[in-house]
Amino acid sequence: CIQHSRTKSARTAFNKFVLILQLLKYHGCVPQVGLGKNTHPLGIKDAPRFTEAEVETYEPEELTKFFFACGPRETAIFQTFHRAGLRENELATLRRQDCNLDGDAPYLHVRERPEYDFVPKAYEFRKVNIDPDLTYLLRAWLKTHNNDIIFPTRRGKVDGHLLRLCERVAKRAGLDPNCFWLHKFRATYATHCLRKGMDLETLRCQLGHRDTESLRRYVRALQDEERAKKVAEVFADNRISEISRAHQTAIV
Repeated sequence: CIQHSRTKSARTAFNKFVLILQLLKYHGCVPQVGLGKNTHPLGIKDAPRFTEAEVETYEPEELTKFFFACGPRETAIFQTFHRAGLRENELATLRRQDCNLDGDAPYLHVRERPEYDFVPKAYEFRKVNIDPDLTYLLRAWLKTHNNDIIFPTRRGKVDGHLLRLCERVAKRAGLDPNCFWLHKFRATYATHCLRKGMDLETLRCQLGHRDTESLRRYVRALQDEERAKKVAEVFADNRISEISRAHQTAIV
């Protein structure tokens, strides 16, 4: 699973392992693995191990500087990443017919785009609802060109260098380009939606996950934030704070 994975990700291999194991169990043909006394039916304990990476999101101050340094095309691209939570190829191959910007419920349609060799992850087609500000921005952007692709290159092709563009904007804004990547916009979108009270099922539909279990890392990130706030509140006693500040002043 790892060798044939494009990303060589142990987490992706784990997910594939689980699907294969479910298939084998369904057909009643789970193989025996191991040697001698260690022989046992293939199970979840044999899956590739991985460490769940912590969720990294953009701070509001970073995004303010980043978008201030964007030109019109860059603004349209990265505001769509930021406000719709799309994956890279979902955005890069986005077509005019995938954008429903009229009516009371505007959305971006993530579906198969054979002319650009694009198939949604896990073949999950979905409609991503977008807010009025992004709707207005995309309407204005679409008036600037007649290409079928929403964000074409100068030659009218699908842009395969959006990460490079993101890093250039960050550098132009005086930010560390190594701290800017495309999936971080998606993580920022997910945590922002949860922080504002969006329920897990709605967020699952927006992001295109198969189940809400896939969202647990974003929920955990918010729980970490809440825990930090509660710890700060516990030690927010005025008298203790005054003593601490006095000691800090003495040390300085």
